[in-house]
Amino acid sequence: MVLIGITTTIKSALLSQTIIEDNNIVINSLNEEARAIDENIDHLWQHVKEAEQKKDLSITVNTLSQSPQQSRAARAYITSWIDKITATTAINNDKSVTDEMLLIDMLKTALIDRINDLYLDQITLDRESEELAEQNRLYKNIALFLQILGLMFVLAKDVFRAN
Repeated sequence: MVLIGITTTIKSALLSQTIIEDNNIVINSLNEEARAIDENIDHLWQHVKEAEQKKDLSITVNTLSQSPQQSRAARAYITSWIDKITATTAINNDKSVTDEMLLIDMLKTALIDRINDLYLDQITLDRESEELAEQNRLYKNIALFLQILGLMFVLAKDVFRAN
């Protein structure tokens, strides 16, 4: 009986140490990945806000510009900004489109699509993390049960000796 009690207690400790710890490592990794995605989403949203500002700037400059040079300079500035954003976010820039308003709208759409994809990835990671946490709770309960069972077997030795 004592040997069975000790064996179940050891199994409980191994269960706690191996499976639960391995799951915790995976959970931490998933959480880190989700945090990185969240930061990327924030960064992309900042670009969407900038795109809105650039669109407003373009409208203002085109409305207020008194010379074609000012209008060309504003277009060049906005086009260079679009090129910079598309290069840093790995979003395709359609060079055949020359209207900066359309370019900005296309960029915003591409950024929002990318944000949506990242958000879905983040939700998937969160779900996986929650599933592993639920498994950990189950394994902890099993380990606790094995510890109590082991203790019962060890204590049963004294009960049988007393009789």
